[in-house]
Amino acid sequence: MDAPQAKWTVDLCIDQSDIWPIHFSRVVPWPEPETGFSENWQEDLKNDPDLGFRPYELTPGKAIIFSGSSQYHYRDRIAGTAPNKDAFCNLVFLHYVPKGTSAYTDPNDWAGYFGVPELVFD
Repeated sequence: MDAPQAKWTVDLCIDQSDIWPIHFSRVVPWPEPETGFSENWQEDLKNDPDLGFRPYELTPGKAIIFSGSSQYHYRDRIAGTAPNKDAFCNLVFLHYVPKGTSAYTDPNDWAGYFGVPELVFD
């Protein structure tokens, strides 16, 4: 899940050697500090049936819009299909901040806003 400034994200595929699916969860609330993620939190999230992950495939010139700060999302490691070929996928990400929410995008304010003192930046 992205930081609050990525409320809306456009993911645009420019070029690729192979299809590289992105997986999205259903829309969920921002995780509370007491969520207590385990050491294997990434796999735990991927395998959580309540999150309802679904894969989407982009091809060059295609884009998808999603709520980066309200949906868990991931891509597995890209694997090339042709022998001796380096797999790649060139993407452009555009993040949009809804009007009236810019205060939440300043990392210097996150410690107070989220009630997590460890987020104070020097």
